[in-house]
Amino acid sequence: MPKNRDWALLSKYGDKTLIRDYMMTRLANWLGAPFTPRMQFVEVYLNREYKGVFMLSETIKFSKKRINLAKNDSNFLFEKEDSKKVDDPFFETLDGNLIHIQEPKRVSEENIQVAKAHLDSFETYLHRQDFWGEDSIENWLNIHDFLVYYWIQEFAKNEDGKFTRSVFFYWTRGGQIHFGPLWDFDLGFGNESRKQYSMPENWFIRNYRWNRFILMDYRMSKMAKAYWEDHRETFHALIDSIPLYKKQIEKAAKNEFKRWPILDNAFLWALRHSYDSHDEAVDSMTVWMEKRFQWIEDNL
Repeated sequence: MPKNRDWALLSKYGDKTLIRDYMMTRLANWLGAPFTPRMQFVEVYLNREYKGVFMLSETIKFSKKRINLAKNDSNFLFEKEDSKKVDDPFFETLDGNLIHIQEPKRVSEENIQVAKAHLDSFETYLHRQDFWGEDSIENWLNIHDFLVYYWIQEFAKNEDGKFTRSVFFYWTRGGQIHFGPLWDFDLGFGNESRKQYSMPENWFIRNYRWNRFILMDYRMSKMAKAYWEDHRETFHALIDSIPLYKKQIEKAAKNEFKRWPILDNAFLWALRHSYDSHDEAVDSMTVWMEKRFQWIEDNL
């Protein structure tokens, strides 16, 4: 990984397979996402005490080797958050979306209002549902980046990805909105906290907030359909790769669940499924992904 001063250690406590976030990074890279945080499995000891399996990850920021945009008052990095956790500085859009400004770090009140005005105008534009006239949606949105973001979120049925939280996007004044980087998939691939979310059937991400307005448009819907058809083999390749990722952490997983014996714990919202082994957790996810893939194929 390129040098940087900012890193994250991500706990895998809510993901009994331990590999959901890592899988997302592989798929995003294969689909040509402009930047996806590089991640590496690590086992953490603190003062000689074993703490378990974590993911050492690049953080999301403007940097030459991350999101390659200059740190200035023209470039903005946003994170969609919810009322349970809203970091300053933030603003609320016309549609009630809580948006944290992650870059610039020390943003002025004037630039907060510039950012809010642009996203308010974008929401007004989405409500008009006139995407292909003189004011094309391509003036507002980078369609390639949106389709990568949309299909990875939809394939995983990522609970946070329904425009709840951990949804990142960036914008340069006078330019397009770019969705990404992708982040936080522990509540995806069948691990959602609510039963109706975790079923492999039904459309999910496209039913919520900006995604709903964008994909209500006939031409955008056709583009989304064509994108899946062009990349279906890449999505299925992720399923085929699961045994490789599982093998990478096989020994570490034994240490993890010896230290934290939670495989059969189903009492917390983040631990809704009970398993007899790590193998069973991974196999269950694999079956879910096969069913999800086939459902999309049958209902595209």
